[in-house]
Amino acid sequence: QAFRWHAILFALGTRLSYQRIWSIVLMGIFFSQLLPTSIGGDAIRVWKLHRSGTPLAKSFNSVVLDRVSAIIAVVLIIALGISVLFELLQDPVMRTMVLLAPALAVCALRLLALIVRYPDLGRWFASMLGERMSRTLKGGVRDASAILLSPRPMLITLGLSVFMQMAISFSIWILAVGVGARIGFMECIVLVPFVILTSMLPISVAGWGVREGAMVFAFGFAGVDSTTALTISILFGIVVAATGLPGGLLWFHERRHL
Repeated sequence: QAFRWHAILFALGTRLSYQRIWSIVLMGIFFSQLLPTSIGGDAIRVWKLHRSGTPLAKSFNSVVLDRVSAIIAVVLIIALGISVLFELLQDPVMRTMVLLAPALAVCALRLLALIVRYPDLGRWFASMLGERMSRTLKGGVRDASAILLSPRPMLITLGLSVFMQMAISFSIWILAVGVGARIGFMECIVLVPFVILTSMLPISVAGWGVREGAMVFAFGFAGVDSTTALTISILFGIVVAATGLPGGLLWFHERRHL
């Protein structure tokens, strides 16, 4: 995640050391365990990046783009694993929803490209907002186009995002194997992104409860019983919480030296 965020900031013209970005990411992970889902951690990242000398608007946009690239990677994995998903999902409604995700992502990117290519269209959108919101929108579109519509930054960020999703799926698969669940790695790859997306909903602390419900629901399609799926989700939550501990130490270390 630190590599991805560093690449995004570099493309946006922010020259901050990787070590500093890595420490901020760790602090964000720590606070994500204490506040509603990842939003709390993202707010900490924006604030700490701004305190490091980056304009507030660019700090906010970089974190949003970091999340957007992760979501696009999830959609890409779903699209590539469509055949595996269709074997697991027999319900026509569920299959339709799976097909809609890549279609909506393509439409969103196409709309962004149109706004960048045709300034009059962007001004028309901006005219419906206030002056301050109009400036914010223009800055967001400019930064988004620098990442999502430029080949090199897009390939780097999406490549890292796909790698991250694969790593998360692999870690959950290892936990599943450890508790004796009969689920394949490919099944984890296509089902875990749904769990991660659902757990990002800001309705619980660190995604607890929401993630467990999503895991039980998703893994049920692979034949994993609810008790085993719940156990896997709880173990994964503990692993994520443990990875946030260094961020807490860094936070308190910085506070002590202010």
